[in-house]
Amino acid sequence: MNPFLSKYAELIRKAQQTQNLMSAGDLDRLESRHFEDCLQLLAVDGFAQQGRLLDIGSGSGMPGLVLACACPPLLVTCLESEKRKTEFIQHVIDELHLKNAQVLRGRAEELAHDQKYREVFDVVTLRACALWPISLELGTAFLKTRGRLYLFASLNQFDQSATGDWTRFSLKLVQAHRYALNEIGHFVIAVFEKFQSTPNDCPRSWKKIKNPG
Repeated sequence: MNPFLSKYAELIRKAQQTQNLMSAGDLDRLESRHFEDCLQLLAVDGFAQQGRLLDIGSGSGMPGLVLACACPPLLVTCLESEKRKTEFIQHVIDELHLKNAQVLRGRAEELAHDQKYREVFDVVTLRACALWPISLELGTAFLKTRGRLYLFASLNQFDQSATGDWTRFSLKLVQAHRYALNEIGHFVIAVFEKFQSTPNDCPRSWKKIKNPG
């Protein structure tokens, strides 16, 4: 395994002694379930291994930090709203001396309207996040036109959502990368391309996203 990823795994396991970063079951299969899942992005046809990437809802840093470790030319920003998780991500960045990674604390629906972050990223990733309409609304405004958004999903999620019309978010589904993780199951990374600039009112406030009526 990549030495940076090995050290990252050590830091997660050490931090888990005092923080609840993930369940005990997930911790036991950290490399086989989570790291391997994140690294599937590198197998997706057309995935840009350089440029600016935003990982929304990064949690303990996945897939953002995994990609930063595996792809030094990729400039990774991990966006996370929880203070203790952003502190852990920064700790990993410092311990691994990752020059191509940074952490940003805040809420996506708010930062997406900040001109420092709006439509400046080449790639956006969302893993273990919200329902597709919420994830896509939160992610699209960060993307440059012709940028790509990568959404991790189970086969069931994909089958239920893939036929949706996402043009209201200036996105179109262009690819579905299907893969299996040994003894765990089958999954999909749904790939969306942004075809035009995002409307100024997108994303809406969290209250309106959760309660559109």
